[in-house]
Amino acid sequence: MQHSKDRGEFGQQPLPVPAVVGTPLPDVHYSRTTLRLHAKYALQKNAGIRVQYVYDRFSTDDFTWTSWVYTDGTRVLQNPTQKVHFLGISGYWEFR
Repeated sequence: MQHSKDRGEFGQQPLPVPAVVGTPLPDVHYSRTTLRLHAKYALQKNAGIRVQYVYDRFSTDDFTWTSWVYTDGTRVLQNPTQKVHFLGISGYWEFR
């Protein structure tokens, strides 16, 4: 199992003038969790199958995609939490 967290900081400060032109950009947070499981099953002494399962979860609060509008008016819609399930089956044969 693997888990990671990351943060993107823009490091902007408000302008030191009475009429603030804009507000600073918020930090962006990313989180990713990956679980990998595998098993081997021998069908013969030197051959068998291998099964692998991978679960991957990614989440973010990245504001740059939530309201992004291209010049032609189209938008990008992103699910802030994305999950992937992978199941792989393979065969193996060993030289002995």
